[in-house]
Amino acid sequence: MTPSEGNAAKLTGAGLPIVEVWDSTPSPLDTAVGFSHYDVGALVAEYLMTKGYDRYAQIGANDPRAVQRRHGFIKRLSGVARVELPDIEMKSPSTFNDGRKALTQLLDQGRGSLAVFGSSDVVAHGALTEAIARGVAEYLRMSRSLGSATSTSRLTLIRR
Repeated sequence: MTPSEGNAAKLTGAGLPIVEVWDSTPSPLDTAVGFSHYDVGALVAEYLMTKGYDRYAQIGANDPRAVQRRHGFIKRLSGVARVELPDIEMKSPSTFNDGRKALTQLLDQGRGSLAVFGSSDVVAHGALTEAIARGVAEYLRMSRSLGSATSTSRLTLIRR
């Protein structure tokens, strides 16, 4: 998120070090430590494609970072597989119940192995809980695999 012009002037005028975290930006106020949310979505799709799922889905809210991850995920899968998006409006912040409802809808709409990319921990936790309630153990294996796959994600340091 980019600070407003007024807030940016206040921050830079304070004479203190400024460290922006979580996003990457081409023009940080001082120092930024972050990553591309779009690239994260694409990397998750790349990883899941190696596992040979029949179906791919993305669940999450419409906040700017989640949308960037969704776009990266969908773009990487374009021409390879269709990405299913549940017909559930998730406002930011998304909730545990949003994840449960989204997975319920996805499981009820199709057959075959399903890979689900959640935009946040709380949505993913809700989806995993729904998977456990339904006795779908594959989701637990997938989440452990993703944890090790994403631990090598690159960080980007940008200093002005």
